[in-house]
Amino acid sequence: MKSVIKNVSVEAIRFIKRHRNPIYRKMKGMSYPICVYRFGELNADKIIYFVTDISGEKSGIYAMWLSIISEISFAHLLGWTPVIDDTASLLFSSKIKCRKDKNIMNEIFDFNNAISVEEALNSRYVIINASTLDKRALLAFVGKEKEDYKYWGNGKERNVFKYSELELAYWREFVKKNMIYRKEVLDELEKAYNEVVGEYKQTDLLGIAIREGKMYLSLRQREKCGEHTQPTIKRVLEVAHKYVEMWNASVIYLSCESNEVIELFKEEFPQKTLLYLKRKRRNLEDCQKKMITHKRQLKSVNRIEDGSQDMVYLKDMYILSKCEYALLANNCGAEAMYLKGAGIKKFALLE
Repeated sequence: MKSVIKNVSVEAIRFIKRHRNPIYRKMKGMSYPICVYRFGELNADKIIYFVTDISGEKSGIYAMWLSIISEISFAHLLGWTPVIDDTASLLFSSKIKCRKDKNIMNEIFDFNNAISVEEALNSRYVIINASTLDKRALLAFVGKEKEDYKYWGNGKERNVFKYSELELAYWREFVKKNMIYRKEVLDELEKAYNEVVGEYKQTDLLGIAIREGKMYLSLRQREKCGEHTQPTIKRVLEVAHKYVEMWNASVIYLSCESNEVIELFKEEFPQKTLLYLKRKRRNLEDCQKKMITHKRQLKSVNRIEDGSQDMVYLKDMYILSKCEYALLANNCGAEAMYLKGAGIKKFALLE
């Protein structure tokens, strides 16, 4: 590609995405198609891995967070320099109104790029992350296939709750250095934690995460959006009784979406202190209605049109990550929380 993009803009990056003609390069006797762009003469000693395509219209905040973690881990294994797009084009494929022409990920997380996007787009060797890139073949080529646990998207079924101590320790250290909360965001999250938990910080706090809307998904709907099975409220209460007694928990932090669930927990655990974030909540019927398919597009409870609940969700998950014990359903938010929640002593899956 001969043209040099001097000014970083959404239009410039969209232009890149429309022109991905592969350049065949010889690698030790084998020809392998890698699309390499030359935008300028900077960083001639580096291969820049430009991460600018990570979202779909079904992606929630932590799903996108995990996708970026995957791309960073892949670049590190290859010895490339990852640069995450800080323009609105990062969410180019998103059809969610509140994210259109915005980069919500850049507003929440620090990308910690070694070089700027502008510098990357004036560099000699730039590879754009894309689904057409055969990542597993490249890892095998450089002899890193046995280190696949260091690559988040290693092709296996990802389940952080089944990671070995080695894997969990590796990824917790990894996320400490990559995609961390911006200071102003972290200050808000910490303030919410202090307000909600307050005097109960020194107790063995049990966090319970429930996603009422997602438990109504049919098998077909779950397959379309890549969701795990979510437990019913009845099942959650059964499991909660077991672990509240086992872990001798006197204080429960409840992460949920409906007032009905809060009232159910008050009835089931009248002798326990119940903490929860003050937030706008739906009733159970509305949670179920949000989980419908319309014209083949899944409309999820995460699809808040005005984006006003994004910070509320972050606060909820942050408080959950600070608990000593946790009962978690398998979803992206819980996975991210578990990786960030290095202080969690014990956990159990709500299955």
